[in-house]
This record gives sequence, C-alpha cells and structure tokens, in this order.
Amino acid sequence: MNYTHLDHLTSLWFQWVDLELTQENTSEALELMRRTTTEPAVEVRQRFASVGYEPLQMKLHKSLRLWQCYLGMEENLDTLESARIAYERMLDYKIASPQIIISYAWLLERHKLFDEAVVVFERGLKMFDYPRATGRWISYISQYVRRYGKIKLERVRELFDRAREMTPAEFAEPLYRHYTKLEKDFVLAKCAMKLNDQAAKFVPGDDDKMSLYENCISCAAKIFGVPK
Repeated sequence: MNYTHLDHLTSLWFQWVDLELTQENTSEALELMRRTTTEPAVEVRQRFASVGYEPLQMKLHKSLRLWQCYLGMEENLDTLESARIAYERMLDYKIASPQIIISYAWLLERHKLFDEAVVVFERGLKMFDYPRATGRWISYISQYVRRYGKIKLERVRELFDRAREMTPAEFAEPLYRHYTKLEKDFVLAKCAMKLNDQAAKFVPGDDDKMSLYENCISCAAKIFGVPK
C-alpha cells in the first residue's frame, strides 16, 4: 500500500514481528527485522527512479525506530557476530545516532574487544563535526568512568589521550577540564595540576586559557592552600 507517514508502515512491521515473538518464533522475527533494515535492491530503486516516484517502502531501511528494536533483538537473541554485522550495516548507512555508536562500543567492551571498541567509536565520531564530537568523547569516557571507576584507570587515560590526539586545539578545553577532574577525583591532585597547566598552554583561545587557569587556581587553593 501507499503510505503517507513512515511511522504507519513501521508500526505494521512492528506488529508482524510482535506476532512472531508471541508465538516464540524468534528466528522468524529476527529475519523480518533483517528484511526491514535492508536497503532495497539497485534494480528496485532504479525502477522507481525512472518514473520519478519513491514510495515510503524505499526509506524503511533508515527508520531509527526499527533499527533500535532490531539491534536490541540481535544482542539478546542471537550471537555477537550477528549483532556486529547489524551495527556495521547501520554505520554504513550513516544513520547511527551517538547513543547507538556508544552502545556498539559497549557491546565490544563487554566482550573484552577494547581496541575494536575504540575503532568503532572513532569511526562514529567522523559522522560529527567539532565541537559536537568533543561532547561525544566526553559522554563516552564519562560512561566508562561510571562503569569501571578506578579499576581501569589506565584504560581511561588511553581513551583521553586518543581523544586529545583527534580533537582540534580550539575545541579541546572541555576535554581537558574533564580529564583533570578525573585525575583529581581518582588519583593525584599534582597530576591534575600538571595537566591543567599543559592544557592552558595548548588551547589557543584566551577565554579557554582563562577558564583552565581558573580551574587550576581553584584546585591549588583547595588542595594545597592559597600560597600555592
């Protein structure tokens, strides 16, 4: 049928998948989700392009609602490999949201595929311009710290160092501020002080330099006293 709203067509697919799940036909339900999230064949797209009309069925594979449901099913009902294939397809379509990229990275982290998780995250970051990408780095690292705390502090430092390498100097101030807070909270105040000083010399803008120096001064006064 010809639909005027993509949500109507999406809801119909959801009902079909739900019907299969209520009958405990998990493999059939997964296959349906794979069908809905697969881009139509080139021949089909060319046929509609030739008549200048594109029905909503041609756009179904980019529905975030369907993808979020599908990814959850792959993680819960099938293998790691099939879930990875699904995430990779979504990245290929360039429709992955920041949260989906983070979820993919966490999936790999849970299976101790740490290096691959960072590669996925960096690949996802290329979809966003700075300074938005800086916020994505901070969000990812913050979730990592909340999950592991001091247990994997060296790993967190590696992530920060990678983020610093990729982040242009003019957008690095929030990242450094976050990094120094981590060092202050979990390890040594001296490390935080040193990092703040390095950051203030690295960022180009006077406002960013002032912000970092104020942070450094506050840290020094609180921990070492006003003379410091």
